[in-house]
Amino acid sequence: MERSVPAFCALFSSWLRGTDLFPDQTLHIDLLVNPHAGAFRQRARLTRLLRELEARVAADKAATDGEVLRRRTGRKVTVSTRLTSPELPPAVAHPAGPDLHLIVVAGGDGTSRSALVSAMGMSADEKSKLLFFRMPLGTGNDSADAEDFSPCLDVLSGRSATPTEIRPLGVLEVSAPRLGAHFSFNIASVGLDAWVGVLTNNFKKLLPGNSYALMVDAATMFYEWLNHLVPMTVVLRRGGVEVNRWVDQFLFVAMGTSGHRTYGAKKKILPDDDNLCMAHRVSFLTKLAYRQPVYLGTHRGLPGIEFSRGDELHVAQEGARLPLQLDGEVFWLEPGDFPVTMAQRDSGLRTLGKRP
Repeated sequence: MERSVPAFCALFSSWLRGTDLFPDQTLHIDLLVNPHAGAFRQRARLTRLLRELEARVAADKAATDGEVLRRRTGRKVTVSTRLTSPELPPAVAHPAGPDLHLIVVAGGDGTSRSALVSAMGMSADEKSKLLFFRMPLGTGNDSADAEDFSPCLDVLSGRSATPTEIRPLGVLEVSAPRLGAHFSFNIASVGLDAWVGVLTNNFKKLLPGNSYALMVDAATMFYEWLNHLVPMTVVLRRGGVEVNRWVDQFLFVAMGTSGHRTYGAKKKILPDDDNLCMAHRVSFLTKLAYRQPVYLGTHRGLPGIEFSRGDELHVAQEGARLPLQLDGEVFWLEPGDFPVTMAQRDSGLRTLGKRP
């Protein structure tokens, strides 16, 4: 078979029509494919995806006595495929009729976030007909609903030995005076790690792949030379009540939609139930020593590292420009853009995944 993105789309959409997901409902599947995602820019990785798909098609053919992808229930599953691009970002169409619309996002964290943001303005009734499944086909994939391509196919087949479940999707609404309101579905942060996002996004335009670890090293060396650090006032609230207040120079402040969150290709920045992690300014050698513990999620208790838990965060500072990242997308905050507020909200959206 031809090893190309169109070949992947054709085979994948054909295979999806044979799903046993939600057999009692009329199902429409929107397949959103980002051909610029990391998995599609690396020929060897694309070849592995196609081989896995071909193996699934062959297994389905053997299991149905030669009738490829025969529907066991006889119901019709429709599939539409759309390629995304910087000029045509992934957008979720408003659902029509009573059908359940499963949005399969074949891309990375940026593709997933764009698709979810496009659905945030829908009505509650429209959102109730939508269900998202985010595939790990980018470079980071911290927001994906399965850990690899094969488990994705297990879920999407509807024939997995592990039961699937529908989960509500949390969101952080991030707002600033001149920035307006934006959304994060994983981790939002300001400071050093957002600058890593700047470097990573620029580097992967030149060379596809996961360059996060390399960019962390570069950012650790040069961040404070190229970005002016000033004292921040950080206020954390829970249920409307202030639970913590800090005033200091911080390397980064990161808040998740919940605890147990990763970014930068599974770096365990929020390794337990706490959804806030902050790093005070420390020496260069200390930053280097902290690199591995932060990757492994063993940084709790290290001097200069703060953890806490809350549902609303306010970050204020004066006189400095600061990067803000939302699920890998980076914005620059100018001095007049503060204070920044990050608040947990109910998105009204749902995702599909394996039951733990």
